[in-house]
Amino acid sequence: MKNHHGTIQCYSESGIGTEFKIYLPSTDAENIVQNNQTRIEDIPKGSEIILLVDDEKSILEYGTKILTKFGYKVITATSGERCFEMYTKSFSRDKRIDLIILDLIMPGMGGMNCLTRIISLWDPLAKIIISSGLNMEDEINNVIKKGAKAFIKKPFNTAELLKLIRIVLDTE
Repeated sequence: MKNHHGTIQCYSESGIGTEFKIYLPSTDAENIVQNNQTRIEDIPKGSEIILLVDDEKSILEYGTKILTKFGYKVITATSGERCFEMYTKSFSRDKRIDLIILDLIMPGMGGMNCLTRIISLWDPLAKIIISSGLNMEDEINNVIKKGAKAFIKKPFNTAELLKLIRIVLDTE
């Protein structure tokens, strides 16, 4: 809640129950209208293979649905360890992974360690977009310095995600 500048209030009475109230700041209505006016024809499509890595099942399901709708082939992983394994194995196949969208905070290896291992041990030119739901300015700069090509905040804005994917894929 703090990362989104909101608050939670809790009211509880024995024998009656508990009530939680969540307060989030309002959003500028003009921005909502502008974001919803993106025409489907204006959103870039692709055919590349994307490895979507997140420990949240809902993110993997949503991301897969959106990316496949726009022509991408999507494979998923739920950990940094599995991401590293899948990415390195893709080099020995005809269908190499073109882009990784990697959650920063996950159990186990986590996104930062996975990013570092891929860039330093395997492929310094790997195209990796880091994602996180946390507001972490210092961390964003750090992942870019370590080799990530971009950062996107969760929850994803579909148009922003698809445009960012095209930018990263089309940049040498």
